[in-house]
Amino acid sequence: MDLIGVISLIIAISAATFSYFSFNENKRIKRFTQNFSRLINVEEMLSKNPSFLEFHGVSKKLLDENNVTAEEVAYILLSVRAGQEDSRIKNKRKYRLSPYRKKLFSNEKTQLIWKNILKERLIFRSSFVKAVDEYIANK
Repeated sequence: MDLIGVISLIIAISAATFSYFSFNENKRIKRFTQNFSRLINVEEMLSKNPSFLEFHGVSKKLLDENNVTAEEVAYILLSVRAGQEDSRIKNKRKYRLSPYRKKLFSNEKTQLIWKNILKERLIFRSSFVKAVDEYIANK
Protein backbone atom coordinates (compact mmCIF):
# COMPACT_ATOMS: atom_id res chain seq x y z
CA MET A 1 0.00 0.00 0.00
CA ASP A 2 1.37 3.40 -0.87
CA LEU A 3 1.52 6.43 1.43
CA ILE A 4 -1.66 7.99 0.03
CA GLY A 5 -3.55 4.75 0.63
CA VAL A 6 -2.36 4.56 4.24
CA ILE A 7 -3.28 8.20 4.87
CA SER A 8 -6.70 7.67 3.27
CA LEU A 9 -7.30 4.63 5.48
CA ILE A 10 -6.34 6.57 8.63
CA ILE A 11 -8.63 9.45 7.66
CA ALA A 12 -11.49 7.06 6.94
CA ILE A 13 -11.09 5.27 10.28
CA SER A 14 -10.85 8.61 12.11
CA ALA A 15 -13.98 9.90 10.39
CA ALA A 16 -15.91 6.73 11.22
CA THR A 17 -14.80 6.90 14.87
CA PHE A 18 -15.72 10.57 15.12
CA SER A 19 -19.13 9.89 13.54
CA TYR A 20 -19.80 7.06 15.96
CA PHE A 21 -19.02 9.15 19.06
CA SER A 22 -20.84 12.19 17.67
CA PHE A 23 -23.94 10.10 16.97
CA ASN A 24 -23.92 8.65 20.50
CA GLU A 25 -23.44 12.08 22.09
CA ASN A 26 -26.28 13.56 20.04
CA LYS A 27 -28.49 10.64 21.04
CA ARG A 28 -27.63 11.22 24.73
CA ILE A 29 -28.41 14.94 24.51
CA LYS A 30 -31.67 14.28 22.66
CA ARG A 31 -32.72 11.79 25.34
CA PHE A 32 -31.96 14.30 28.12
CA THR A 33 -33.82 17.03 26.26
CA GLN A 34 -36.90 14.86 25.79
CA ASN A 35 -36.87 13.76 29.41
CA PHE A 36 -36.38 17.33 30.58
CA SER A 37 -39.33 18.52 28.47
CA ARG A 38 -41.55 15.87 30.02
CA LEU A 39 -40.29 16.69 33.49
CA ILE A 40 -40.96 20.40 33.00
CA ASN A 41 -44.49 19.68 31.76
CA VAL A 42 -45.18 17.67 34.90
CA GLU A 43 -43.57 20.16 37.23
CA GLU A 44 -45.33 23.13 35.63
CA MET A 45 -48.47 21.46 36.92
CA LEU A 46 -47.10 22.16 40.40
CA SER A 47 -47.28 25.89 39.80
CA LYS A 48 -50.89 25.52 38.61
CA ASN A 49 -51.80 22.97 41.31
CA PRO A 50 -49.50 23.59 44.28
CA SER A 51 -51.34 20.98 46.31
CA PHE A 52 -49.53 18.38 44.12
CA LEU A 53 -46.42 19.08 46.21
CA GLU A 54 -48.03 16.86 48.86
CA PHE A 55 -47.33 13.88 46.58
CA HIS A 56 -43.64 14.61 47.21
CA GLY A 57 -43.92 14.94 50.96
CA VAL A 58 -44.29 18.71 50.99
CA SER A 59 -47.25 19.33 53.26
CA LYS A 60 -49.04 22.59 53.97
CA LYS A 61 -47.62 22.31 57.49
CA LEU A 62 -44.04 22.11 56.16
CA LEU A 63 -44.65 25.14 53.94
CA ASP A 64 -46.10 27.09 56.88
CA GLU A 65 -43.21 26.08 59.15
CA ASN A 66 -40.79 27.53 56.60
CA ASN A 67 -42.98 30.56 55.84
CA VAL A 68 -43.03 29.87 52.10
CA THR A 69 -45.78 29.29 49.57
CA ALA A 70 -46.26 26.32 47.29
CA GLU A 71 -45.90 28.68 44.33
CA GLU A 72 -42.47 29.82 45.56
CA VAL A 73 -41.35 26.22 45.98
CA ALA A 74 -42.63 25.32 42.50
CA TYR A 75 -40.79 28.29 40.96
CA ILE A 76 -37.47 27.44 42.62
CA LEU A 77 -37.94 23.78 41.70
CA LEU A 78 -38.36 24.61 37.99
CA SER A 79 -35.24 26.75 38.06
CA VAL A 80 -33.27 24.04 39.84
CA ARG A 81 -34.41 21.40 37.35
CA ALA A 82 -33.20 23.56 34.48
CA GLY A 83 -29.81 23.86 36.19
CA GLN A 84 -29.64 20.13 36.77
CA GLU A 85 -30.37 19.35 33.15
CA ASP A 86 -27.76 21.87 32.06
CA SER A 87 -25.21 20.09 34.24
CA ARG A 88 -26.22 16.70 32.84
CA ILE A 89 -25.96 17.86 29.24
CA LYS A 90 -22.56 19.46 29.85
CA ASN A 91 -21.58 16.16 31.49
CA LYS A 92 -18.87 17.63 33.69
CA ARG A 93 -17.86 16.36 37.11
CA LYS A 94 -17.41 19.92 38.36
CA TYR A 95 -20.27 22.26 37.47
CA ARG A 96 -19.99 26.02 37.82
CA LEU A 97 -23.04 28.05 38.74
CA SER A 98 -23.90 30.89 36.39
CA PRO A 99 -24.18 34.45 37.75
CA TYR A 100 -27.98 34.03 37.47
CA ARG A 101 -27.96 30.94 39.70
CA LYS A 102 -25.52 32.53 42.15
CA LYS A 103 -27.86 35.47 42.54
CA LEU A 104 -30.82 33.13 42.98
CA PHE A 105 -29.02 31.09 45.65
CA SER A 106 -27.78 34.21 47.43
CA ASN A 107 -31.37 34.83 48.45
CA GLU A 108 -32.16 33.61 51.99
CA LYS A 109 -35.62 32.36 51.05
CA THR A 110 -34.20 30.37 48.14
CA GLN A 111 -31.63 28.81 50.48
CA LEU A 112 -34.38 27.95 52.95
CA ILE A 113 -36.47 26.28 50.25
CA TRP A 114 -33.39 24.45 48.97
CA LYS A 115 -32.25 23.13 52.36
CA ASN A 116 -35.57 22.43 54.07
CA ILE A 117 -37.85 21.39 51.24
CA LEU A 118 -36.36 20.63 47.85
CA LYS A 119 -33.03 18.97 48.42
CA GLU A 120 -34.22 15.89 50.28
CA ARG A 121 -37.58 15.48 48.55
CA LEU A 122 -37.48 16.55 44.92
CA ILE A 123 -33.87 16.80 43.80
CA PHE A 124 -31.62 14.02 42.53
CA ARG A 125 -27.88 14.08 43.14
CA SER A 126 -25.80 15.74 40.46
CA SER A 127 -22.82 18.00 39.94
CA PHE A 128 -25.33 20.87 40.00
CA VAL A 129 -26.46 19.94 43.53
CA LYS A 130 -22.85 19.78 44.67
CA ALA A 131 -22.16 23.21 43.12
CA VAL A 132 -25.18 24.73 44.90
CA ASP A 133 -24.21 23.21 48.24
CA GLU A 134 -20.62 24.45 47.89
CA TYR A 135 -21.80 27.92 46.88
CA ILE A 136 -24.14 28.21 49.88
CA ALA A 137 -21.51 26.82 52.28
CA ASN A 138 -18.89 29.31 51.08
CA LYS A 139 -21.10 32.39 51.09
